[in-house]
Amino acid sequence: MLFYQNLVKKGNRLSILVVDDDPGIRETMADILGEMNFLVYTASDGLEALDLIDKYSIDLVLMDMRMPGLDGVETSKRIKSIHPKMRIIMITAYASPEVFDMARNAGIQEIMNKPINFQQLANILA
Repeated sequence: MLFYQNLVKKGNRLSILVVDDDPGIRETMADILGEMNFLVYTASDGLEALDLIDKYSIDLVLMDMRMPGLDGVETSKRIKSIHPKMRIIMITAYASPEVFDMARNAGIQEIMNKPINFQQLANILA
C-alpha cells in the first residue's frame, strides 16, 4: 500500500480521531488507519470526542453524522468553536443535499459516504 506512505507528517504521525457510535465501524476504521501509519484515537459519541480533543493533539476528525445524543453536526460546531482550524471529515450513510448543507454550515470540509473508500480518504488527506 505505497500510496499511504506520503500521508505521514514530517517528524511525527498524523493523529486522527474516529468518532462513530457503531463499535464495529469504529474498530475497523481504527485498524485500517493504524495500518496506514496514523496515530488513531476513537470515540463512541460527540461528548467523548470533545473530551479527547481537549486531552490530545488531534490533527483530523473523521466523524459519523448520525449518533445518539450529540450528533456529528453539533459536535463539529462545538469543536470548531474551540479549534476553528480543526479539519473534520463527516462520514454518513445518509447523503442528501440537506445533509451536505448542514455539514457545510457546521464548518466541515469534506463529506464521505459509508462504507468508507480508503483510497478516496488517502486522496483527501494527501
